[in-house]
Amino acid sequence: MGRGVSRRVGALLAALLVLAAIATAGCGGDEERVAELEAALSSAEAELDEARAARAGAWAREDAEAAGAAAAEAIAEWVPGYEPERPQAEWFSLHAEAEALSSQLVAVQEDLTAAEARVRSLGGIATDAAPAPGGLAAQEFLALIVLGPADLPPGMVVAEEIYRTESESGFARLTRRFDPGQAAVGAPALLGFAAAATAHTDAPAALTLPQAVRDVLADDAAGFFGFIAGAAGISLSNIAGVEIAERPEGVGDASVTWLMWAETARGPVAAAYALVVVGPYVGAVALLAPGTELDRAGVTWLLEVFALKLATAPGVGP
Repeated sequence: MGRGVSRRVGALLAALLVLAAIATAGCGGDEERVAELEAALSSAEAELDEARAARAGAWAREDAEAAGAAAAEAIAEWVPGYEPERPQAEWFSLHAEAEALSSQLVAVQEDLTAAEARVRSLGGIATDAAPAPGGLAAQEFLALIVLGPADLPPGMVVAEEIYRTESESGFARLTRRFDPGQAAVGAPALLGFAAAATAHTDAPAALTLPQAVRDVLADDAAGFFGFIAGAAGISLSNIAGVEIAERPEGVGDASVTWLMWAETARGPVAAAYALVVVGPYVGAVALLAPGTELDRAGVTWLLEVFALKLATAPGVGP
């Protein structure tokens, strides 16, 4: 396109020179002829200006097309699946989606920063309240590392706290029973929920807990189902047909979730019992739900939150 315009401009320049020469030669008295030639010269000059503008526009379009092609190649290199012919509106939509995801990422990072700050704060408090080496943990200390309302979905209210120690076995435990209200975690709805933090005088004893649960389940699954219900503050009778699914978790030094289902006097009931071991500490959650639906991911989330709290206690880490 650019070369064609250039040829056109050249021809017009030649015509202008010829007309100018004729006009000069005719100045001997033929005024009408001179006027005609001047008009033709003026028209040719206008057409020349138009041709020059067209040439500049053609060059600009060629430059834009070349730049667009280069940009498309660069984008295709960095954006898998990029197609230059896709509607511009669709690309604007994708850009807006990317901006939204970026905002979500910033929000997640802020939440993570806040969680890390909270863990550091809890660590300072727990250290101040630490039991003497080899001694049993006090209730006030265990209250700092067991799950509380601030760690759980809104609506969870502490209904009861039970503190227990066993000198011979070398542990102290604080159990919190909650009134779940309308809150739900681990199941669409809850009949009861409890969390317990146990501090052992030595870490190896804490690591024996998962196997101890397996042994009890193998011996009396219905009895353990009733234990879970009692821990959550619910009384069940006529427990039968217990089904169990054991799921290892990748949290703490050791962690396991047991999902269970049974027929009871209340009808079908689902239960979950999960442990996480961090150093000499054990966190346990027990929940009971009507029906058969359970959410393992929700139980895992509880263990992750519990592990963060236990990691702030003394005697954990290098």
